[in-house]
Amino acid sequence: MPWTAGFLCKDFFNWLTDHQYDWVTKAKRNTDFYRKEIENITGRERFIPVKPSMLIKEVFFKLLISGLKDKVSAISIPNIYIKLPYRLVGKQGKVVTKYRYTPIAAVVATRLKEDTEMMKDEFEKNKEVAATYRGAYLLISNRVDNPEEALDAYIKRWSIEVFFRTAKQELGLNSCHSTSESHHYAHIELIFTKKTLLVYARWELNNKGVKKASPTAKWSETFSTPHTVSL
Repeated sequence: MPWTAGFLCKDFFNWLTDHQYDWVTKAKRNTDFYRKEIENITGRERFIPVKPSMLIKEVFFKLLISGLKDKVSAISIPNIYIKLPYRLVGKQGKVVTKYRYTPIAAVVATRLKEDTEMMKDEFEKNKEVAATYRGAYLLISNRVDNPEEALDAYIKRWSIEVFFRTAKQELGLNSCHSTSESHHYAHIELIFTKKTLLVYARWELNNKGVKKASPTAKWSETFSTPHTVSL
């Protein structure tokens, strides 16, 4: 379950994990992370505090030379932990909140599609919240076993954002004022139907060479020329 950094909440992380959901998000600038190290002499574990911006800067230049131009480039950083809360019943019967170090997947990525297609005001708002350095971001996930899959899931999230924006601005998602739950379900189903027909129509137009399809083009831009589409 991918989502934006503005909704980062540690209790929500626990809820998702407890209900067997995977999650991935951009790290916020003020989130505290820890790197696990083993002492040479004692063999004891130590957790060293580290800021998200420090993690990004550590691999930034390696990130630039390792990726292809205009393609997403990413590097996974091992042994990164976050403190997540858990609750116990104390001796006096009161609920006590404690924290434990929990391993997470930490992936530094750059050239994310959302950063090139995001509206300017949305980009600036996101930039204020998310940890970033010269266009690179830190993605975190519970998928310590497979950080590459977490990255793929986050990249797919952007197409959902684009659809949601189109549904609100172009397809009338906010136009249902009924108080009936069944009416709202029907309205949402019609939104998906309209989007499906729109995508198919663009595909048809693209095949016929009328106009190259664009996933972010408005309905009015796509249908600026009279035409007939066979469904």
